[in-house]
Amino acid sequence: MISSHPIPRLVALAFFMLLGGAALVFVSDHESSRSQTLFAQQPAPANAPQTWEYEGVASCAGCHEKPSAIYERTGATKFVALTESHTWLETDKHAKAVELIDPAKNPLAKAMCDKLQIADIHAAKECLSCHANWQYDKRTDQWAERPKFHEFGVSCESCHGAASSWLKPHTDPQWRKLTPQAKGELGFVEVRNPEARAKQCLACHVGDAAQHKVVTHEMYAAGHPPLPGVELETFANAMPPHWRHIHEKPQFEFRGDFIRANPSATAGRELYKSRAALISTVVAMQTSLSLVGDQTDDATRLPDFATFDCYACHHDLQSPSWRQARQVVGSPGRPRPAVWPTTLVEAAIAFAHQDPSAAATATEQWRTALAQYQAAFSAQPFGDPAKISEARKVLGALLDSILLDIQKSPADQAAIERAYAKLVAPSETQALDFDAARQIAWALNILAADLGRPLPQTLADKLHLALPATQAKSIPDDLPLRMKAMSAYDPKTFREALHSLNK
Repeated sequence: MISSHPIPRLVALAFFMLLGGAALVFVSDHESSRSQTLFAQQPAPANAPQTWEYEGVASCAGCHEKPSAIYERTGATKFVALTESHTWLETDKHAKAVELIDPAKNPLAKAMCDKLQIADIHAAKECLSCHANWQYDKRTDQWAERPKFHEFGVSCESCHGAASSWLKPHTDPQWRKLTPQAKGELGFVEVRNPEARAKQCLACHVGDAAQHKVVTHEMYAAGHPPLPGVELETFANAMPPHWRHIHEKPQFEFRGDFIRANPSATAGRELYKSRAALISTVVAMQTSLSLVGDQTDDATRLPDFATFDCYACHHDLQSPSWRQARQVVGSPGRPRPAVWPTTLVEAAIAFAHQDPSAAATATEQWRTALAQYQAAFSAQPFGDPAKISEARKVLGALLDSILLDIQKSPADQAAIERAYAKLVAPSETQALDFDAARQIAWALNILAADLGRPLPQTLADKLHLALPATQAKSIPDDLPLRMKAMSAYDPKTFREALHSLNK
């Protein structure tokens, strides 16, 4: 069970780690040369099992809880503030991810455990795979050991990778010269890269069957709150962030080397949020496809009901309702895949192509491939697994191409203007359910901020765009407000609001 005094324990552990962390500043030439052998090691074979181990949150808090005077004098805080652990522990919801599902602390968690017959939440891999990043490796077909200090929820290594091989070398400023690929060989995840960060976040916030990170229909029926659509830049801003982008950092040692080694992470400069938002929306669709593929690519079974669009079956008990009047994609009565991951892809295409003709061609290819994918779900009740698998692969290859186009495109004001124009003028055939509308509104807020073009507050109020940010606000308490906004949502009114922005 979770200790009743977790923070003092963490601080005590952090104190001892701080002593060890400070000593690294004074490494000898001999120790420095030893660390360089780690930098230069050869990558492991592609089929080699993962061997990196989790060191626990205290191993990070030693340096990242509060900067020492020595670190400040050596200039370490110019690159990283060294307050990240404190921000995460005190304000970030992820630090409470296990407490949220602990029956002793949350009545909803107790009700769910009773219904799902979970005797010990701290041994429930299906829950802790997301709520504490308990890892399953499909290459070895086995679960790793439960992470150290798992009671601290989604912590440092959940996002940055198991630290056993990179914990020491990453304290050396020479680390900044390495490419993400070189760091990845040590198990480090370069989340400064928006694509890499999106993959980490969406593995839980959309799902990853290969990692056993799936919210099932059974979990929803037992009371798990529905996963909302997620626009990652909006969510990251609300966490709150415990990092700074490259253009927000003062001059630091090896800055030029860092920029050369990390072109994807440092592109965009002041306009990086718009670029990152559009990259992450393509990754969201890719993740959605992978979640389906991991369940259907043997062409003999269907995905879990939770993979389908919830609104296809669950309607308000009122009439008229926007769900009844909405445009039907496919055959009525046959559930389709979730809509929200598809919503921003056309804006991403517009961002990536300066040439209108090239943008039109890419958009048409996307619409054709998406229509074939959606048709496979309507081919028979709950879809045809073989057709879903085939269409998914075609759509996946196209998304790979779109992502490459975005990565190559300059993140300038003209590119953001093209994406903005696409969002405020959706096609008449584009399905705009509540979650899709929120995706558009969140993305517009990001793009409009980069363009210096504030949006009407009424748009945010009607869609309940405000997230239950920080630990002070509860997700279960916020859910009724989201459901109320969903019930009152009107696609026609939303389209009219978008057209007014187009003027």
